[in-house]
Amino acid sequence: MPETKGHIREMSFKDLNLVLEIENKCFKVPWTRSMFLSIMSTLNSRSIVYEIDKIIGYGIAILHKDTVHIANVAVRKEYRYQGIGSEILSYLLHFGVSLGKKKAVLEVRPSNLPAISLYEKFGFYKAGIEKRYYPDGEDAVIMEKEI
Repeated sequence: MPETKGHIREMSFKDLNLVLEIENKCFKVPWTRSMFLSIMSTLNSRSIVYEIDKIIGYGIAILHKDTVHIANVAVRKEYRYQGIGSEILSYLLHFGVSLGKKKAVLEVRPSNLPAISLYEKFGFYKAGIEKRYYPDGEDAVIMEKEI
C-alpha cells in the first residue's frame, strides 16, 4: 500500500496536467482544462492539491454569500480509503469556516456510494435531488451541512 504522509498546498497552473490525469480517471464526465483555469482564476474559490511525492488528490471550493460549495474532491484510485479524501474535505470546510461561511453544500451522483459515505461521515445530509444534473443525464443528490 502506498505511503500516505502528504501535505496540502494551493493548486498552481503548473499542476493542471497531473490534476487532469486524476480528474479523467475519477469521473464519468470530467472537467476540462478550461473549467479548471476558469475556477482557479476567480477570487471566490480555493483550489488545493494533496501531495506525497506527486499529486495524488485535489479539492476545489467555491464561495457564495454564506456558503462554501464543495465543487470537487478526487483522489487517485491506489490511494483511496486511507483518509486522504477526508483530509482534503476537512481542509475545504475549515477554509469556509475561516471566512465566516455558515453552510457547506455539494452535489454528488447517487451512484457514487463511497463519496456519499464520506460526506455523511462529515455530517452532510441529503437535502434534495437535482434532476438530470450531470451532462450524461444522471441526477445529483444535493447534500449540505451547517459549518
